[in-house]
Amino acid sequence: MVKTSSPSKPSAAARKLKMSQNPPSPSSPSRRTSSGSKFSSPKKDPRTPTRKTKTPKTPIVTPSTPRLGKKSYTSEDEVEETSDENESILINLPSPKKKSSPTAMEEKYEASIKELKNTAVVKESTKKAYSIISKFTGSLGGNGAGGPIYGELTIKSMQKVVQIMKEYMDFSSSSRFIDVGAGLGKPNIHVAMDPGVSFSYGIEVNPERWYLSLSNMKPLLKECTKDDNMGSNVILAQGDVMEANSFDPFTHVYMFDIGFPGFLFAHLSSMFNSSKVSKYLISYYGPKKIIEQYGFEVEYMFKVSVSMHGSGEFHSGYYYKRVEKKSKKKSSSAKKALNLNVEHDTDGLPNDVPCDPVFEEPWRKVRKGNEEVLKWTSDKLGEFQSVSIAKADKRERKKRELYNV
Repeated sequence: MVKTSSPSKPSAAARKLKMSQNPPSPSSPSRRTSSGSKFSSPKKDPRTPTRKTKTPKTPIVTPSTPRLGKKSYTSEDEVEETSDENESILINLPSPKKKSSPTAMEEKYEASIKELKNTAVVKESTKKAYSIISKFTGSLGGNGAGGPIYGELTIKSMQKVVQIMKEYMDFSSSSRFIDVGAGLGKPNIHVAMDPGVSFSYGIEVNPERWYLSLSNMKPLLKECTKDDNMGSNVILAQGDVMEANSFDPFTHVYMFDIGFPGFLFAHLSSMFNSSKVSKYLISYYGPKKIIEQYGFEVEYMFKVSVSMHGSGEFHSGYYYKRVEKKSKKKSSSAKKALNLNVEHDTDGLPNDVPCDPVFEEPWRKVRKGNEEVLKWTSDKLGEFQSVSIAKADKRERKKRELYNV
């Protein structure tokens, strides 16, 4: 077998000579192939337009709040560019609200309260009282001080309130009831019919609303003289509750307090905490405001939704019970006052039931009977009408004088 010799490699001088004869083009850089030989890239046609390529932007990575509903990003995840506006939306996005679970007290009474609301029946005497009121001020409560009367519950809603109070708040014919901001006095009239409390007192600071309440009371008191089933023991006064220092002698404090100013809440809290016989409170604000913010010494029991006249609004009434201080023992006089079965003095008021001076005179009049309250109501109506007529004449005289000039 004939052996063939491999071609000898050119010498260094020969390679140098070959490179000098055929120099590589500067526009076409040479590259080596996998076998080690060089080749030149094809030249581009100068007529062919060159396409400019954009340099990709480097993504800006900024620390941000993890998106809600997604897992947080890590260094291995793909980072997308987000605008500052989107970041602010993600950061300020409110967290979903958690539904508050009912308290142990609410769970205890929930089924019973629902049954009471469904079975609350309005008495015939109460219906008659409301019909008398509607003849004078209308079904919506009339108008006063430039707008409709506020805080007027429907008759069915007020009956629910009364029914629940009778069941869980020791509300009976021996109770004493005050309505702060009484308006037309419908709650006071209602509790005088059912359960027929011994003293129903309403206080209203606005003179126009108070005048309308007296307009309701006068025909109602006249009807009481004819019909024994119509409750009495009601008196509606015009005044400022800020003048009182306590809620004594009232066992149950009711206030449709939506819109009450903060300074009034602070004073009402002081009044309730200073009272010796006031045991129950009904407000339209929750524990956060009544207990935590203004410091009423009460414990939250439950809440019940009610509807309003005219507007059709729905509100929640919150029921509270006084917190008894363990460090202080009840005196024998306080126990007698709570039992309400006590002897009465010659002045017409019980010996052992404390009473703030602001409420003494109205309580005396109620204890004297329906005739005394009717006379007082008629006199106050006459005084108010006389003052109103005098003011109207004065305004008319001023107009005439300006016209004559």
